[in-house]
Amino acid sequence: MKNKELRLPRPELSKSLAGSAAEPLVALAAAAALLGGFLFDLLTPTTVSVSSLAVVPVLLAAWLLSVRAIAVVTAVAIALQIWLGLESALAGLSVAANIGAVTLAAVVGHRAAANTEDARVARERQLSILLDTANRLNAATDLQAVLEHVADAARRFVAHGGEQIAARGTVWALADKRLEAAAESDDLGVRLRGHRFEPGSRLLEVLAARVPVELPLSDLSEELRATLERAGVRSIAVAPIVAGRDTAFGMLTASARDDQPFAATELELLGGLAQVAGLAIARTRQVELERRRFQVLQVLNEAMLAAGSAANTEEVSTLVAEKARALAGGEAGALVLRHAQRGSYWIEAATGQVGLVAVEAGRGVVGAALDGREAIGAPPWEEAADRELAGASAQLLAAPIRSRDQVLGALVVAGESFAEHEVRLLTLLGAQLGPVLDALDLRGEVVESEQRLRALCTSLGCGAVIHDAAGRIIDANWAAGELTGRAQADLVSNGIFGRDWVMDSESGVPLPEAMRPPGYVLRFDRPLRGLVARVQAPGGTSRWLRIDSIAFKQRERVKWVVTTFFETPPPSSPAPAADAARRLRRIS
Repeated sequence: MKNKELRLPRPELSKSLAGSAAEPLVALAAAAALLGGFLFDLLTPTTVSVSSLAVVPVLLAAWLLSVRAIAVVTAVAIALQIWLGLESALAGLSVAANIGAVTLAAVVGHRAAANTEDARVARERQLSILLDTANRLNAATDLQAVLEHVADAARRFVAHGGEQIAARGTVWALADKRLEAAAESDDLGVRLRGHRFEPGSRLLEVLAARVPVELPLSDLSEELRATLERAGVRSIAVAPIVAGRDTAFGMLTASARDDQPFAATELELLGGLAQVAGLAIARTRQVELERRRFQVLQVLNEAMLAAGSAANTEEVSTLVAEKARALAGGEAGALVLRHAQRGSYWIEAATGQVGLVAVEAGRGVVGAALDGREAIGAPPWEEAADRELAGASAQLLAAPIRSRDQVLGALVVAGESFAEHEVRLLTLLGAQLGPVLDALDLRGEVVESEQRLRALCTSLGCGAVIHDAAGRIIDANWAAGELTGRAQADLVSNGIFGRDWVMDSESGVPLPEAMRPPGYVLRFDRPLRGLVARVQAPGGTSRWLRIDSIAFKQRERVKWVVTTFFETPPPSSPAPAADAARRLRRIS
């Protein structure tokens, strides 16, 4: 959607008839009114005079018509006044007074109209500049572009710029009670970017008052005053910039290289530019914040995709460290996690070369994040972990990684400086990343447990098979193949103890599928112990096996069912059906 441009309405002019087709008609009407008053004065007794009424059409002409038309109407009025004085008994003093009144009405009326016109033009110019600036800022999506537009407007329209005078406009950002030129526009090409200055107490008072003023250079801090004087600046106008919800951003200054003071209209215009700049800065910050939030979602998506194929956190930790660095705009990134075996926090991954350092919660910048709160610090570094992760950077930012009200670790970024929104973004990433790393850590534990379980089953001399929670076989050892007469790979592919297998109890009664492993364990949530049965695989030979089956759980949920069996001698004689039933009940 295209940005809608703001436009000024057409104003009503004080000289609305000047230069128009109606101007001659209005001038003739004024002259006719004067002539009518003259004739009325001639026809009335000499004791009554209305010649002073000539002021009215003259004043009307002075307000509406051009200078030429005013001169014609005024000349007519003066001529009639002189004629009236010659043809009547009016005293010369009275005629002179009337002529003076007419002349004064013409001059004062024209000046008043001209002043009104000048004020209107000045006001229209201010509004036009502000609307043009607002339209430019509305089209800008980058914060730096917004600041440069505002600095350029202050130079062109406020700082006495012209063909003979080189002016300057500057947007200053205030951080940690230090001023830094965020954007500047200078006819002489003087650049102050990269330098930071103490503002001084008087300038801080102006910023707190939030009213545009002109300041002598002597009111600035010594360092800032000396720098501006070297740049040729003689006077400076200041307007505070507030970027949404009373958040002080800094100030907008117009610097002049002449001794001419700033007019009230110029200060008013500078204040308007600062207000427009504050709104634009707040908007671009919000757009940038939304963009960074989208980047957080992208980082989470990439981490989740990487976690989908990873066995543990080590395989995605480097990716997380790099994405955290890019998100906060830092020079280096790192991931600190609790090491299960060592029982403390350690640097899990980093984008640069760092040593193996343990981190203690509650101490230093990283320790504060491990204690559950985001933190920013600067050298000198008291903790070895902070010193190792910061390197030569000026600041260190750390945010906790949370999951289920527990702190799993911390995201750490080293850089020159960090804005408030960058701190919020890293904190948001830590909060959203916690469940992903927690699940990945759990998966690592599961994979490690499964590997240990498989290794154990493989080393057993008895037959052993592993089923998952859905009853699907996932592994079988070599002994299972030997005892059942089926290849190990065939058991894993087609299963064991299924409905196509023959399984008879000691009494010769076929065992239902619900009483066979692993179905019995999964259905009744209890182990199956000491089951003796005759087992025959499809197309194989029958053997008497003693079978035990037990579930292994993870967080109160069944993860695997391990069934072991070994060959046992056949019963000496088939047990009665009643004894077999009692045996099955005992097993269950």
